[in-house]
Amino acid sequence: MTSPEVLRFIHYHEKSHLYWTSDWSPSFYSRLAYEGLISTTYESEEGGVVLIPELQRRYAVLDWKNLHISGHIRKILRSEQSNTYQLCINRDLQKVLTEIKNYHDPSWLNSEYARIMTKLQEEDNPSPCKTISVELRGGGGELLAGEVGYTIGNIYTSLSGFCRRDSEHKNCGSLQLVLLAMLLRQKEFAFWNLGHSEMEYKHHLGAKVLEREDFLIRWKQFRDKECQSLRGNYSLYDLLP
Repeated sequence: MTSPEVLRFIHYHEKSHLYWTSDWSPSFYSRLAYEGLISTTYESEEGGVVLIPELQRRYAVLDWKNLHISGHIRKILRSEQSNTYQLCINRDLQKVLTEIKNYHDPSWLNSEYARIMTKLQEEDNPSPCKTISVELRGGGGELLAGEVGYTIGNIYTSLSGFCRRDSEHKNCGSLQLVLLAMLLRQKEFAFWNLGHSEMEYKHHLGAKVLEREDFLIRWKQFRDKECQSLRGNYSLYDLLP
């Protein structure tokens, strides 16, 4: 991965986008992330599991000027109920990982991947890739929605998330996304890398599609910048402009 020739091939070989590796070390995962690859996992019929780094052909990218807040979410933000919500960052990574695994069936987020995420969230992690766990909590502290991702420089990249499925909390997933976007904007992050461009909710949020070459130009521009810490517990009053 460190060879300039290999990196050049991966970045500009348009016909290739998926790779695999049996290297589960956090340092190697971090290097993949630094180069713009988003990794998931694959389990074969024989039971073997490998890491699948992908340099996508297209990326969904959210710039703050394009953030779209739907009428449903605006109604929540204006309601008396709004002061009961709290957005928590890096409060309970293990709970978030468990909820994601339970929400998606099957889930690519296996125990080895969870181990990498845990190591990359530790305070003494020397790599540029820092795990971020996001939680939307209700007034009683109940977990309503959340996601896991990472920062590289002052860019945030989403990996996977979850939300409550019951009708009472049907908009909590969208609310979590909007509040996270507000926090990232407040902390002066360059942009939000939402990964695969096909999912409709990303377009509803305001994300635009960048081709690989254009994405990598922006990625390399900001991946070595310093970012503000996201850790903390935020009320809606902390986040609303």
